[in-house]
Amino acid sequence: MFELTNGPGSAGVDPGEAFGVRARFDGPRYIVAMSGELDVVSRTVALEACTSAEHLDVLVDLSALVFMDCTGYGALATAASVVEGRGGSMVLTNPVGEPLRLLGLIEELELGLCAPLRFDAATTSPDATVQP
Repeated sequence: MFELTNGPGSAGVDPGEAFGVRARFDGPRYIVAMSGELDVVSRTVALEACTSAEHLDVLVDLSALVFMDCTGYGALATAASVVEGRGGSMVLTNPVGEPLRLLGLIEELELGLCAPLRFDAATTSPDATVQP
């Protein structure tokens, strides 16, 4: 299991930049649950968490992610490209708040700047949350 939490009070981490990630295997699926803020500070950890297991079926639960900027999106897009390069797929699920808004804007604008991310808009309700 991959687990890292940089939270308030952690050395060198500002309370406003808390990020956590937990990963587990659920049969053939590799589930990565992210929390806090995915940004320039946490992008490398997020990328590593999504790609380190060599699994082909990766599900990224964003239900506890409160903020994501373009560098966070870029990390997820890069991770999706790595997983797809192995012949697999990566799906984002349960985005809420600002991350949902950013994903919606990118999808609406069809920017095409990064590899397209699959995101399951049908699983944005609290009932659909993947348990870490």
